[in-house]
Amino acid sequence: MKPSASNFVSILDRSAILDSPTDLQFYGRDACPEFEPDPSIVLLPKTAGQVQEIVKLCAREKWSIVPSGGRTGYSGGATATNREIVLSLTQLHSIDAVDEIEGTLRCGAGIATQTAIDAAAARGFLFPLDLASKGSSQIGGNLATNAGGIRVIRYGNVRDWVRGLKFVTAEGDLIDTGSRLVKNQSGYDLRHLLIGSEGTLGIIAEATLRLTAPSADTFVALLAVEQSGEALEFLRRMRSKGFTINVFEFFERNALELVMARFGKRDPFSASAGAYLLIELEAASPATREQFEALAQESCADGTILDAVFGASKAQSTELFSLRELISESIAKSALAHKHDISLPIREISKFLVALRSLMEQLAADFQLVVFGHLGDGNIHLNVLKPKSLEPAAFKTRCVALDRSVFKLVQSFGGSISAEHGVGLLKRDYLSFTRSPAELALMREIKSRFDPRGIFNPGKVLT
Repeated sequence: MKPSASNFVSILDRSAILDSPTDLQFYGRDACPEFEPDPSIVLLPKTAGQVQEIVKLCAREKWSIVPSGGRTGYSGGATATNREIVLSLTQLHSIDAVDEIEGTLRCGAGIATQTAIDAAAARGFLFPLDLASKGSSQIGGNLATNAGGIRVIRYGNVRDWVRGLKFVTAEGDLIDTGSRLVKNQSGYDLRHLLIGSEGTLGIIAEATLRLTAPSADTFVALLAVEQSGEALEFLRRMRSKGFTINVFEFFERNALELVMARFGKRDPFSASAGAYLLIELEAASPATREQFEALAQESCADGTILDAVFGASKAQSTELFSLRELISESIAKSALAHKHDISLPIREISKFLVALRSLMEQLAADFQLVVFGHLGDGNIHLNVLKPKSLEPAAFKTRCVALDRSVFKLVQSFGGSISAEHGVGLLKRDYLSFTRSPAELALMREIKSRFDPRGIFNPGKVLT
């Protein structure tokens, strides 16, 4: 028996059961354009209890479930391609008041990232996850992929900001991992198995997020550099001076040109450069800004950087940030893109990019490569743009052929094929470039134990 609306009317209101072609297409995919959605039905539970009842029914009938949130992922992790049930958690959007003693915020998996940020800020706290998609991405999806964003260099990934989780197992049990405890060394920490598991081990229903104090003051600068080698040298100099770095973002010239063309932004510099650094640092006193400006002047004098502009006001700082934050949207509106989200040892990035360009010249000289990312934590986003003369199907075929060579290069530099976007469908077949056979065997055993019927996000992450 295949799932239909009648199977779920005892659990959900009929309005929370969607089966129109339009809804199936809308909810059946994430932001990855490389896989066609083909779900059977879409369910929108409002409570963890309803999630439990849905899972119990699906377990009995052996119906597969694809958990879904804001659908902003780029790996196909929330795409249903084989008549699965899409379990959208967007209605699990409860949010409690900030606990000012604990320094925490408890919320449903379906609240938007920005909602959590705003709720913390309203009570004088900071939830430091900062993503370009924060207005539409959701907490459950953030946790499922262990999201990072632009402030990882200062605050780490979202994993570091989770006090506790509630999740539904493949048997329909609701597990509470102890959200009120700071210390709880009583066996295996199931939180950290669920975080980053992309919905393959359980369904996250609720999270208790740890908060911190916001920066007293910050200082923003945009620097022009020749390439990534000079950028990394400037990072070394900043660290040697003891600056507290909140953001250290890198993007090459063609990324800036896409933003300027798409959004009418002006070039902040009088002359073009090979690449740019967006930097935000903690500036508790005017002396910090003066010390940074002095370092920038010294680095201009010896050629490490070419030029610098500083955010003299909040509006100017926001404008500088927009040049980095609008890159993904500019790419999406300019061309069909094949995306890589890789992680490398920071000191290897420059050598890797040189080797990558050589590889692209050999295998795909007609493809435009747009490089940007979180240089301070070694996370680089590679975007290969489709030439106008090439049909989408032919472009996809060539990208698949190129992927193996790119991932082999990543492996040779000791990197990972996925830094923060997850594995999903897009990178599933290449996981061996990052994980050893022994690791993959253990991962399959964990998956089998947590989900013996294989109903949670089948075909994702592991083959």
